[in-house]
Amino acid sequence: MSSPDELRKHLENMDRAFGDKTPKHDALQIWCIRNALVISAYALCLLRRPRNQCQEKVLSLISATAEFALQAPYRREVYHLDVRIDVKTEYCERPDGKTCKHWENREVVGVECKPHIESFGDLIRQIRRYQVWGGPQVMVVVSPDDRFVQEIEAQGFAFFGPTQARVLTDGLPT
Repeated sequence: MSSPDELRKHLENMDRAFGDKTPKHDALQIWCIRNALVISAYALCLLRRPRNQCQEKVLSLISATAEFALQAPYRREVYHLDVRIDVKTEYCERPDGKTCKHWENREVVGVECKPHIESFGDLIRQIRRYQVWGGPQVMVVVSPDDRFVQEIEAQGFAFFGPTQARVLTDGLPT
């Protein structure tokens, strides 16, 4: 059993890791919902196929849902994705090298919005916790803070930041 001091320290760490719900966070979350199709297509292509060889294409957006957390005063553990994107995809498989067999699928992409990345380690622990608890296996971090792009991608997650957002007309909120 944890001591009261250990529990208090754990809750303080949780506040630091998950306490980023600010107006900047809300603006980034809304931006992600509006650009869900592009973000999901980028993440699926980056994580599922070698670069420049994406064979899976996103056909349509099913939904982009912001999952705002409800927090009871007596219970501090709340874990919800910032945005959950459901898309219909099509994959073209060429077993003989010529004929394309089309497979339609439904994919879920989880989005973690970070106006600023305080701690790389806390971010990775947060995303892994989502995956362990049954969240989407395809995860993308959306942030104007691009200091950890290589490290995030090396962990098996996509990163969508200012460089990737150049393809969009409304840019990435900062």
